[in-house]
Amino acid sequence: MQCSRVVLIACLLFAGCQESDPPQEHDTAQYEYDQTKMAVAEKKGRETFPQFLERLKNPQPKDSSFYAKVEVRDGDQSEHMWLADIKQDGTSFQGRIDNDSAAMTHIQRGQIYPFTIEDVSDWMYFDDGVAQGNYTTRVLMESQSPEEVSAIKKQFGWK
Repeated sequence: MQCSRVVLIACLLFAGCQESDPPQEHDTAQYEYDQTKMAVAEKKGRETFPQFLERLKNPQPKDSSFYAKVEVRDGDQSEHMWLADIKQDGTSFQGRIDNDSAAMTHIQRGQIYPFTIEDVSDWMYFDDGVAQGNYTTRVLMESQSPEEVSAIKKQFGWK
């Protein structure tokens, strides 16, 4: 395996390969993964979203880069995308789309997108350089080579 492929996969999972940059949505259709495990990961992301919100409201000194991954819809199409600048108004939320859509033409990076907890598929923030949450990436890692997994773990501060 060439190093550039490992870096590419890590970058597909997280933009710019830096903690401060927004995650980039990867085209999960190009990866083989256990769909049952992915559904479980998405359910866990949704169920633990209140914990994420609590941390977002009360960040610790070394916390950074808070993102929610939600199912964004455009007519009959949908795609799971990362949103930043999460705001809550009762049971409704909104965030700024922080990656490019692979297929939807009416959805743009920077667009404010409203969502509910039912739309959430994952979340992530960094605590002292270590990514918390990000359950869907953990499922995708299971189908990657050891070199790719190592690069991804390094990127997210996971051991």
